[in-house]
Amino acid sequence: MIGLFCLFGKNAVLLSVMVATFATELLAYRIGLKWIDYHTPCNCLGEFSSKLHISDALADNIMASVLAFLLAGSYLIAGRELLLKSKSTAALVL
Repeated sequence: MIGLFCLFGKNAVLLSVMVATFATELLAYRIGLKWIDYHTPCNCLGEFSSKLHISDALADNIMASVLAFLLAGSYLIAGRELLLKSKSTAALVL
């Protein structure tokens, strides 16, 4: 659903906040797994990692990197868009 909004949406702030929310939820999930001392690699890709002939640990590291990219990118884009919007609003007031 978020992917469809990203493809067809026009509001960059809303889109980046949606991605940031999803990525934050994934981060909370992974932190929760660490908290309960769950050490098995995340099976986020399902059987796709076995089709690619990569280990579960490598797939887990790749997915952690993708999560970091989503978190950093979405928060940076949301912050930039909100900053630009506030600057343009301030310019209109002056």
